[in-house]
Amino acid sequence: MHNFERRLERIERELASASEHAGGGGSGVGGSREFLIGVLDSISHVRRTSLDEGQPDAYSPGILENLAPFELAQYACALCILSHADADGARRRLVDGGGGGFIPFIENVVSHHLEGRS
Repeated sequence: MHNFERRLERIERELASASEHAGGGGSGVGGSREFLIGVLDSISHVRRTSLDEGQPDAYSPGILENLAPFELAQYACALCILSHADADGARRRLVDGGGGGFIPFIENVVSHHLEGRS
C-alpha cells in the first residue's frame, strides 16, 4: 500500500508542477487528487462492465457523450490505462469538446502508470 501512496503523491506533485508551468492552472484541471480519484472510479466502472450488464448505470461508450470535460478527461485517462477500445474515441471527443488541455495530464498519468508496471 505504501508503494501506491508514494506513486500517487509523486503523480500529484508532477501534475501540480505541470499546471504551474502551464500558467498556474494550465488546462483547468481541478485538484490533481480529485482528478486521480475520478480516474480510479472510472477504471472501476469500466472494469465492472460485464458484472453490471443490463443495469442502467453500466458503462457504455454512450455515457461519454454527456460528460463535462473534467469527467470525460477522467474516463479518457482510465480507458487509456486499461487499453480499452473506447480510449481513442474518448480522447477525440475530449479534444473536439474543447478539453484538449487535459491531454498532457492524461499522458502524464498514463506514463506514470506504465512506469509503475515495469
